[in-house]
Parts: sequence; C-alpha cells; structure tokens
Amino acid sequence: MLDSIRQGVSSWVIKILLGLLILSFAVWGIGDIFIGSGANPAVATVGGKEISTDQFIRTYQRDLNDLARRLDRQITPDEGRQFGLVGETVRRVVIQTMLDETADDYGVTIGDELLRESVFRNEAFQDATGRFDQNRFLQTLAQNGLSEEDFVSSFRRDLARDQVLSSISVGAFAPAPMVRPLFEHRNERRVAELAVVRMADLADPAEPDEPTLVRFHEENEARYMAPEYRAVTYVWIAPDALYDEIEVTQDELERTYNDRINSYFQPERRKVEQLIYDTEEAALAARQRLAAGETFDAVAGDSGAFNAGATDLGMVEWNDLPSDLADAVFDLAAGELSQPLASAFGFHVVRVDEIAPEGTTPLEEVRAGLEDEIRRRRSFDGLQDLVDRLEDEMAGGRTLEDAASRVRLTATVLPAIDRAGNDRDANAVEGIADLDRFIDTVFSTDVGQVSEPQESSDNGYFVVRVDNISPEAVRPLNEIRVVVVEDWKRDQKLAAAKQKADDMLAAVKGGRTLEDAAAEQGAEVVKSEALTRTSGRVQAEVSAELVSQLFDLKVGEYATAETADREGYAVARLDEVLAASPATNELELAQLRDILNSRVGQDIVDQYLLAVQNDVGVSVNQGLIETLDLNALPATRRSSMPLGGLL
Repeated sequence: MLDSIRQGVSSWVIKILLGLLILSFAVWGIGDIFIGSGANPAVATVGGKEISTDQFIRTYQRDLNDLARRLDRQITPDEGRQFGLVGETVRRVVIQTMLDETADDYGVTIGDELLRESVFRNEAFQDATGRFDQNRFLQTLAQNGLSEEDFVSSFRRDLARDQVLSSISVGAFAPAPMVRPLFEHRNERRVAELAVVRMADLADPAEPDEPTLVRFHEENEARYMAPEYRAVTYVWIAPDALYDEIEVTQDELERTYNDRINSYFQPERRKVEQLIYDTEEAALAARQRLAAGETFDAVAGDSGAFNAGATDLGMVEWNDLPSDLADAVFDLAAGELSQPLASAFGFHVVRVDEIAPEGTTPLEEVRAGLEDEIRRRRSFDGLQDLVDRLEDEMAGGRTLEDAASRVRLTATVLPAIDRAGNDRDANAVEGIADLDRFIDTVFSTDVGQVSEPQESSDNGYFVVRVDNISPEAVRPLNEIRVVVVEDWKRDQKLAAAKQKADDMLAAVKGGRTLEDAAAEQGAEVVKSEALTRTSGRVQAEVSAELVSQLFDLKVGEYATAETADREGYAVARLDEVLAASPATNELELAQLRDILNSRVGQDIVDQYLLAVQNDVGVSVNQGLIETLDLNALPATRRSSMPLGGLL
C-alpha cells in the first residue's frame, strides 16, 4: 500500500521498493523463475512460505483500483492483465515476501512508539499545515476498505521491510574521485561570440518557374504526402438510446426502493471534537481546561496535542472510528466530555457536540434519482437487444441505413477520416465518443464490409461500414501550389544563409576577424549565454548541435550550425571556458553526491535481493495464475486519497 504514504514514512530505499526494485527484479530473472506446473495451489513460493491465491487476488484488486485512479477511469481485470499488472503484482508480492522472511530471520520488530511516530509524520495523513489530521486518516482508510487493525498490521510490516533495506544500504556512497570530476564535467560552462545570418534579413528569391517548382515538388514528395483516408457510414448506439422510451411505474419505484431499503438507512451520527496526546497525564490536564470552558483549538494550540489544527472530526458514524474508541464515543451524551481514552495513537479526549439519530430516507426524497437510475439501467440492459435487432435487419438483406431506420437509429456519413482522426482539411473529427477504437475498427474493416458491433468506452455500441478507401498519395502540385512555392522560397533563403555562414567560416579561418567577416555578410554579432553541455534552447541562435561543437573546441576556434529556431545559421567563436568550482557550488555538489549515493545504494540492494532469491529459492506458479478468473473481481473504484500497494 501507500505509494503516497511511503513518501512520508521512508528513506529513498523504501521509495524504490515498488518501482526500481521491481524493474531490477525483472532484469535479474523473474522470467526465469516462472514455472508452469498447476499442481501447486499457491501463486508463488518464497523459501518455505507460500503466497496464497487469496493474498494475490486481494493485492491485485488494490493495484487495479490504484491504476483506475491514475487513469481516472474504470479498469477491467482483463485490461489490467493487458497492461502487465498481473506480472507486476506477482513481482511486488514476491519481493515483499522475501523481505518479510529476511525481517523475521533478523528478528526485526517495530514497536508501537515508532509506528505511531511514523503515522503522525506521514504526509498522507497531514493537513495543509503539516499536522496529523485524524479526519484524513480515517477517510483514507475507509476509502480504501481498510480497518485500523488491517492498516496497522500492514504498515508495521512495511516499516520492518524499510528497516531491512536501510540496514543493507546504510553508508552507501559514491567515492570522491567519481563525484568531483563528474561535477566539473557537468557544470563547465562556455561562452561564444556568434555571427548570425537570419533568413528574415535576406532578400526574397524570384518566383520559381514551372520546371523548377515541379522538380522541387518531386524531390520533396515526403513533405506532401496525403495519408490514407476512408469514407465510412456508421451507426452509434448511445448508452442512453432507449432512455426516453422507458416509463417507470410507481410500483417499480416502490419495489426498487424497498429492495434496497437498507441503503437508505442512515445510522446514528455524532459531531465529535477530540485532542490526542502521548501521555494520559497530558490528556487529563487538557480535559480540565476543556471542562473549565476553553475551546478545543485553544487548548490544542499550546498543550502539545498531536492533532492541533485538526480537532474537529465533523459528523462521524460508529464505523468511522477506530474500534477501541467507537463504543466509548457513542456512549457519551450530547455535550459530554470523555475521560482520556487509549488507542494505538495515544490518549484521546473527546466531546460529542451533536447527535443525529438513525433514520431512513423517505421515497419522495430519492424519487428523482431512483427513477433516473432505473431508466438508465433498463436503457443499458436493452442495448444488446437493440444491437441484435439491428444485426437481424441487416442479416435479412437490408443496408446499414435501412436497418438503422427500422430500429429507430440514425446512420451517419463521414466523408473522410485518417488514422490520426482528422478529415481532409486536417481538422479533428468530432462527435465520436471512443475515437481510438472507432479508428481501429474503420482501418481493420474492408471496403464494402460492415464491422461487428463494437462496444465503446462510454458503454455504448457502434457499427461501421467502409464505403471507400483513398490510398496514401502525394498531394498534386496544383492543389498545394501556394504551400510548395513558400517551401521552395524558404529553402532557397536557408541555403543562402548557410552559404553566407560558410563564407564567414572560411574568412575567419583565413585570418579575418569574426566582426569583419560578419559585417561583410550583413550578419549580426551577439554574445552567447554561459552554456553547459546540457543546455537546452536557451537562445534562438544557439542550437543543440552548436553547443555540442563548442564543447569540442579550444578557445579561439570556430564552428557553424543552423540556429535553434531554424531561421538562419550562426558562426561561433569560443571565447571563454568557465571551469566549475565545487567550492562555490556546495549545494549542487551535495545534490549530485546524493544522486550518486542513491544509485550506489540501489545497486547494493539489487545485488542483495538477487542473493536472497538464490538463497531461499523463488518459484511462481504461472500455470495457476493464467487460469485465475480475474473477471470475477469487483469493478474498480477511484479513490481520491490513494493508499497504493502496501499489502
């Protein structure tokens, strides 16, 4: 769990556990250790410990939910398999089990104090001020379907793994003879004087004659290729195609309402405030101040409460609270202040400010939403029947247009679409919900053929007939004459700029100064910025090609290249080499050292895990995994507070 939680809990070592380590694991042999036997009921075996199918499926479901959150859409288990998520889940569970076995062998244990401190320091559970927020903690656990006990157990295991990895990589460092030379190489800067010939300063060439233009068009056909276009007729069956035809009766509403009456039941809720302390004495002192009339925020601000700034839990249900607090809180009367209550996170002082009794929401309050839901469900359920009717009509010999009309659908003509989803004017085709799948279907269907019904990402369907195919071809000159003329003129001016730059380069190599040669060619002289080897486009005049050449020159030598904006050419004279000074760039040197130390530590961890794998033995029951019915898993859900994959 906890891609985000790890950021607050652990060192760089644990942060790479689910990323780089999994990649490294793949590199050094996960494929080689897969076995095909179906006799072993466990998904994998690490040493003498089996990873059960249930454990794998629970982890895969959480990983699937996390992927859905990242992509902001529902993901089917089969899609997860196509994304390679099954293999990644197996690798991660195997690595975690290897580390669990190592932690057990070493006797690594995580005490309650370290656990509590780690949770409270975790950014995933902190408010905007950096303080632990009980509300956020409870909401995050609830949204990920975790009880407090499950979370504490899993988090404790994660911290133990962190202890193992940290102990292996502690002290990893890159040797000084590596750091300083690399720093000096990366941070050396160079300054050049530039003579720039810009196309904009050159006279326009005369209009090309017809033979010249024809020859240019032929020699540059790749510039003027028109993609393959397909003309299609399609029928789109929207998920709500039958919505307006559906009538919902009062009896159906009442029956549906009564069938799910439990979902309309609202359990008792309580508006709760609390303070949390590490000792019972501090909690008792705070309670006395609260009993004397001070507010929770006032007491929290100067009494060392863990949750200062986040004292109000709002309206909570019994299930929203940790089990060791829920009964005590729900035994309080409105306005009553509790004695200190102990939990895994410290000592709580709680007051119930308001009580909302349990009750059931009446039908009239949910009528509109329930009726809309019934209509949408029945509309969706009827889609397949509508698709079947459309196919039956075509099977009887009707055209796609006639068949669509018979079932009260509309056939739409699309005169042209290319593989990029554009029409002949290079405008994006609009109005198609699942354009990628639509394009795939169009370009995999033969001319004159009607595709099989395809399900779209909006849960609708579409059927396509390809009416005509226009193959990829060179656009005729008479259709794009204006464009070709402009291209020819630009090429002529760019060639003229290059010739002037070449003449300047020859002149300076013959003894002329750069300034004199530039004046003769009408070029502008400018100074470059201080450039590093990795400088991007810092100046329009300085291209990556020119930067590369400058770092191969000695002071006073010359180079030439096209400008970064491709609007001319520059001749450069290297004027100055600015050596990097580690003494005046201690922060950058430290950052580079940290990066190199991290990579050295990662290499050590990779080698350690390889040794553990070879020592304990790892086998993965690939045959069993391939037979698992992952489609039976529940639909994914998208959590606004991700926990990631600790379990």
